[in-house]
Amino acid sequence: MKTTMRLVIDVDRQYKKLFMEVAKVAKAKVQVEEHYLTEDEEDKALFHLMEEGKKEGKLSDAEQTNLRNWLFVERHKKNGA
Repeated sequence: MKTTMRLVIDVDRQYKKLFMEVAKVAKAKVQVEEHYLTEDEEDKALFHLMEEGKKEGKLSDAEQTNLRNWLFVERHKKNGA
C-alpha cells in the first residue's frame, strides 16, 4: 500500500520554479494556489505570531526587542529607506 502525505509550503514567489522542479523530480502531485500577501498582511501576520509567542513565553523581553528591531530594519531595507 502506498502511503502519501500532504505537504503545504509557503514560499516567496522567487522560489516557485525551484519547488516546482523539486516536485517534478520527486514525481509529486502539485496543486499551486498563488496568494501573495501584501506588506500590510505580512505585518499583521507577523504581529499576530509575535503576540502568540508572548503568550507562550518562549522569548525573553530582550529577545522580543531584538526580533522587533530586526523586523523593523529588514522592512526598511526592503523599502529602500
